[in-house]
Amino acid sequence: MGGWGSPTTAKGLLAQWQENIVGDWLEALSGVDLLCLQPVTGRAPMAIRLRADGTAATRAGTAGEHAVPSWPEAPFPETWDLAEDRVLTLVLPVPPMPEYEMPDWTRERMRFDVLAVTDLSLTLSDRRFDGEMVTVWRRVNPDEYNRRKAAEYQRTLEKRLAEGL
Repeated sequence: MGGWGSPTTAKGLLAQWQENIVGDWLEALSGVDLLCLQPVTGRAPMAIRLRADGTAATRAGTAGEHAVPSWPEAPFPETWDLAEDRVLTLVLPVPPMPEYEMPDWTRERMRFDVLAVTDLSLTLSDRRFDGEMVTVWRRVNPDEYNRRKAAEYQRTLEKRLAEGL
């Protein structure tokens, strides 16, 4: 497996991470360092949905039926992007706040270093961007993810068999 530093494999690994990051995630652990992670308690965990088309949805509470949007209905969608330097950017609409001389909707960019993406977890850090948290998110829908990955593996196998490899 190639590393991020190799130009020929970096694009492939980035594409794989972009594909693997798609899904529903629920905040599970957080702390100021990987060695100081604790379960999220005392508040409802955040939930994020990262869709394959680059749109996102953030929720306060759980990823279930009772989750509520972080913001009111916005005139533009929440989006996400994963850059080659493993920086995940969430772009969130911010409602007007006339009391702070912000009469129109604006966008807030939240940036995170992606430390790891696995079948079941996503580890993010905002420390490089003046934050102080490392957060581990757990995949809410592992069955859907496993079905998607199985279909991907099946297509790859069929292609290789058709090519005679």
